[in-house]
Amino acid sequence: MFSSFGIFAQLSISGSVYEGSTPLEFATVVLYDSTSSIVDSDITNENGGFYLEAKKGTYHLEITYIGLSTYGSQIELTADMDMDAIYMITSSLELDQVNIVAKKRLIEQKPDRLIFNVAGNIASKGGNAMDIMKIAPGLIVSTDGISMIGRSNARILLNGRLLQLDGEALVEFISGLSAEDIEKLEIITNPPAQYEAAGSGGLINIVLKKGRSNSWKNGINVSYNQSLYDFYTFSDQFNLNRNKVRLSASVSTDLGHRWEREGIAVQFPGQEWDMEMNSKNSVSRFTGKLLFDYDVNEKWTTGVQYFGSIGNPGFNSLAITSVGGDDVEESYHLVNNSTRAINLQNQSFNFHNKWALDSAGRTIVLDLDLFEYKNSFTQNTDVDLESDSNQFIEKNLFVENNADQIIRNQSLKLDFVQPLSLLGLSYGLKYSRIKSINGILSYNLMSGEPVLDQLLSNEFDYTEHTSAIYVSGSKTFSPKFSAIIGLRLESTNTTGVSETLGQENTNQYYKLFPSFFTSYVATEASKFSFNYGRRINRPGFRDLNPFRIYINDQSYSEGNPFLQPSFSDNFDFNHTYNGVFNSNIFFNYLTDGFGTVFSADPITQEQATIRRNYFTNYNLGIGERISLEPTNWWSTQNQIYLIQSSSKFDDTVDGVEQNGIQFYFSTSNSISMGKNSKAQVDFWYRPAYRSNIFEVGETYSLDLSYSRSFLDSKWNLSISANDILDSASYDYLASVVNGVKTVYSQNYSSRNLRVTLSYNFGNKKINVGQRDGGNEEEKRRSN
Repeated sequence: MFSSFGIFAQLSISGSVYEGSTPLEFATVVLYDSTSSIVDSDITNENGGFYLEAKKGTYHLEITYIGLSTYGSQIELTADMDMDAIYMITSSLELDQVNIVAKKRLIEQKPDRLIFNVAGNIASKGGNAMDIMKIAPGLIVSTDGISMIGRSNARILLNGRLLQLDGEALVEFISGLSAEDIEKLEIITNPPAQYEAAGSGGLINIVLKKGRSNSWKNGINVSYNQSLYDFYTFSDQFNLNRNKVRLSASVSTDLGHRWEREGIAVQFPGQEWDMEMNSKNSVSRFTGKLLFDYDVNEKWTTGVQYFGSIGNPGFNSLAITSVGGDDVEESYHLVNNSTRAINLQNQSFNFHNKWALDSAGRTIVLDLDLFEYKNSFTQNTDVDLESDSNQFIEKNLFVENNADQIIRNQSLKLDFVQPLSLLGLSYGLKYSRIKSINGILSYNLMSGEPVLDQLLSNEFDYTEHTSAIYVSGSKTFSPKFSAIIGLRLESTNTTGVSETLGQENTNQYYKLFPSFFTSYVATEASKFSFNYGRRINRPGFRDLNPFRIYINDQSYSEGNPFLQPSFSDNFDFNHTYNGVFNSNIFFNYLTDGFGTVFSADPITQEQATIRRNYFTNYNLGIGERISLEPTNWWSTQNQIYLIQSSSKFDDTVDGVEQNGIQFYFSTSNSISMGKNSKAQVDFWYRPAYRSNIFEVGETYSLDLSYSRSFLDSKWNLSISANDILDSASYDYLASVVNGVKTVYSQNYSSRNLRVTLSYNFGNKKINVGQRDGGNEEEKRRSN
C-alpha cells in the first residue's frame, strides 16, 4: 500500500504486467530516453505492478522476462500515467535451461510490517510453523500464545485468514504446518482497517508457498528430531502453476515422542509447596493441505483452500509435589501419575472469488470460510499422599475425566476496491459466528468403581456473533508523501452458558477501530513511516468457562465468565536508511488488561489459577535493526531493543506490580561455504526483567545449522542444532499475589537436534528464485 519514489522525478508511470491472466512477478521494466540511456527501471512485484518516474518527454518503455517475448512501447509523458494492463506472450525461442537467482533478504522492513523470508532460512528445514516462530525476529513463543517484543499476544493469520484458536489448540494447529509449505511470515504491528481488529499485540500472517509460473515441482522431506526422546517427520509438497490453473497440495506426518518439564514453587509463610512434573508426550499427527485457483476468464478468478489434521497427542506424566517448612510437622509428598489419551481433529475450508471489474483496478473479493476443531480426551489422575521417606499414607485424589471440545466457525467477507481520481478507496463487510461446546464428565475412582461426580462435571456452551464494516482511503500527495486512513466498526454479541452451575452470561458491545499510516521519502536512501491503530483482544473460550478443574485437593484452575475484552492503542514510527539501518520507536497503551494469575491463600494453602481483568499497561520501546553483507560469503541480520514497561493493577488482584526495562538482542548470520554449502548461526539474548505481574529470569539461545545440496541440487541435507546451551526456556517466572510468591519454570524440549533429507524434482526449464504469495482472511481462539 506504500510505494517508494525517487526524488528527482516529476511525473510517474505505473502499470501491471500479466502472463495470460496471471500477474507476472520479477519482470524487468526499463524506461529509455531518445539517446537509449536508461532513465528509470523497476522489477514487477507479486501483483505484476511497477512504478517509474521521469520528466516530461518522449520515452521508450521496454519489459523483458526470460522465456517471454519483449514488450516495447513509445510513450509521450505529459502527466502522471496509469497504463492499461500489459500482457506478455511466450517467446518463439525455446530455452534449454535458465536459472535466475533472485536473492531476498532474510528480514525485510516494510512501512506497516516486518517480513521474515522463511525460504531463505536453513534453520527451518524439516521443522514446522512453531519452529519458525521461535527463530523469527522479535517473536516470543510460550504456552499462552505468541507475542511480539514489548507487546501482548498476537493473533495468527494463515494466508490472510484469521485462526480462531489460542493456547494449546493454537500451538497444536501451528505445529501441524510443515515449514516446507511456508514462504514467509508477515509480522504486522498495526494492521490496516480491512483486517479484523482482534489481537492487541498485532497480527502474524503465515504466507504459504505457491507454484512458479509455467512449472510444476514436487518436494519430499524426511526429518529426524532428537531431544530426550525422538520423533520423525515426513512431508511431501506438490505445486503446479500452468495456464489458468494454480494447484498446491501437501501432506505431512509426525510420529514419536517429546519431553516436557514444568515446575511450580509456592512459598507460603512458614510452608513451601514445590512441584516438578515430567511428561512423555506422544507426537502423532497427519496433516493435509489443498490450494486450488482457476482463472475462469481474464477478470474472474475462483478457488478453494482446505486444511485438515488428525492426531493423537497424548501423554504420560509424573508430578511430585514436596510440602515442607517450619509450620509443617513432617514433610510429605503428593505423587501425581497422569495419563491422557487424545483424539484431535481440525479442518478448515475457504471458497473465494475475485472479480476485476476494469483496468482501473476496481475489484470485488468474496470469501466464505468454514472451520471446525474437535478435541476429545480421557485423562486419569492418580494422586498418592506419601511420607518424606516415600512411604504410602493414603489416596489424595483418584479421578477420570472425559472431555470433549468442539469449535465451529462460519464467516462471510466481501471486499471492494474502487480507485477514485482523488484517492484509492476500499471498503467491505464481514459476518462471523463462533460456537464452542466444552463438556467434561468426572468420575471418582476412590472406591475402585467409577462414580459420576456431578459437582466436577460440566458443560459450557459459548456463542459469539461479530459483524463488521470498514472503509479505507489512500492518497499519494506527492512522489515523496503518501497516507492511508481507515475506520472499522465491529458489533459483538456473546452468550456463555454453564449447564452444571445453571449460569448464563451475555455481553454486547459496539466498538470503533481507527487506523492511520503515512510514509515520507526524504531522500532516495532515507525513508520514514508512521502508523497508529486501535485493537481489541477477546478472552479465549477456556478463560470464560467458570468451571473448576482440580489438580489435587488443594490446587485447581477456573475461568471467569465475566471477563471483558481489553483494548490497546498502538503507535509505531520507523526510519529506514539505505536498506541497511532500520530505527523503530513504538508506544502502546492497554486498558482492561486480562490474564492468568497464580493466586494462593496464605491461610488455607489453597492454590488457584484464575483469570481476571486487573491491569492497565504501557510499553515504550526503541529498537535498531541492521542488515549487512560484509563480504560476498557472509550476510548478517541484527536487532536490539530497549523497552520500558509499566503496569497499574486494580483491586481485583492483590499482586505486586513488576515494572522495569527490558533488553533484547538477536543476530542471524548466513555463511556461504561454496556453491553447494551454507551455514547459519543464530543467537538471541534477553536478560532478567520485570513486566506486569511477573519477574522473568535470563533467557538466551544459540542455534547452529548447516545445509548442503548435491546431485544437481535435487538432493539437500540439512542439520540443525537448536538451543545448544538449553537456555531458551523460562527457568524463573515469579509473581507475588496475596503476599505469596509463586515461581514457575518450564522446558519443552527446546534443545534438540534435527536432521533433514530433501529431494526435489519437477519442471526446471525456468527456475526463478523466491516468489511471494498471499490471500485474504479468518480463524483462532480456544482450548
